[in-house]
Amino acid sequence: FCSLRAGGAFLVSAEMREGETAYVIVRSLCGNDCTIANPFKEAPRVKDLETDEIICYKYGKDVLNFPTEADHEYVIERPDRPLESYPVTD
Repeated sequence: FCSLRAGGAFLVSAEMREGETAYVIVRSLCGNDCTIANPFKEAPRVKDLETDEIICYKYGKDVLNFPTEADHEYVIERPDRPLESYPVTD
């Protein structure tokens, strides 16, 4: 799915590959803290796609919470399978 509007002024996109969530992309419209269910079995990595910085997050009961900046996109990904490792397909 692509650009689903979520509470807190976020647009959320995600893709499944081989029956599993490949990654989740969150666009922050207003710079609020983002709270999202962990889509993976392991601890994910959160990266700001505008600055390429790894973002520290709080984790509890399978929920991630991290700060955002307005008009930035963030990827939630597996550390061993980053976003750029997925080929672009039509």
